Amino acid sequence: DKPHPLFVRVNNDIRYKTPISQEDAYRGVSVQTLEGDTVQVFKNLSDSSKDRVFPKRGLTLLGERHKRGNLVVEFEKNYL
Repeated sequence: DKPHPLFVRVNNDIRYKTPISQEDAYRGVSVQTLEGDTVQVFKNLSDSSKDRVFPKRGLTLLGERHKRGNLVVEFEKNYL
């Protein structure tokens, strides 16, 4: 598989890594999905998890067209 410039495949999940400032955490960031639409992602600053999962926004499972993996957005904090 040729690497995608934005997404990394992990099984049927799609991972997207994005830097996030404290201001962006409150304001939210837009993330493009594989389908071409965007989802608005807000980061709860008190949440220690650095991932946000969007169910069924990943790749279709092989042989099961009605099942999909997840879109996982991983935040890289740019603030203390």
